[in-house]
Amino acid sequence: MARVLSCDRHTIAQGVQELADAAELQRSSMRRTGGGRKHSQESIPGLDAAFLQVVEHHTAGSPMNAAVKWTTLTRQESADYLATEHGITISVTVVKQLLRDHDFVRRKAQKRRRTGECAQGDAQFTKIADLKESYSSRGNPSVSSDTKKKH
Repeated sequence: MARVLSCDRHTIAQGVQELADAAELQRSSMRRTGGGRKHSQESIPGLDAAFLQVVEHHTAGSPMNAAVKWTTLTRQESADYLATEHGITISVTVVKQLLRDHDFVRRKAQKRRRTGECAQGDAQFTKIADLKESYSSRGNPSVSSDTKKKH
């Protein structure tokens, strides 16, 4: 049988012993508990803190929803910063896991068509500047607000 399957005869003998053992047949998995490589978050001390420090100054969020946040860094840039600033070498796959674990979302670039130049655009901004100057010269405060809310 070993010659037909091109494997070691000891492997065949071990398989026969496992088939004869009822407890071995009841196991749902061949891998022992705790087997396999540990996650990078578990095996690299201080990885989470270093990652959060790297993305701290490169984090943005949605003005409409405070729970939505993203980083302006690419995954490769995040991995490079971790390597140069903290001496931690990880792959972009691990960076992706860290982003997911810390509730960062992937930001999609939005395609927009340009609507063209507004004929009264310059006049509008000139009027706003004149009004602001007029109010400020009388000692009144001026407040700027962005009203381009999407519905």
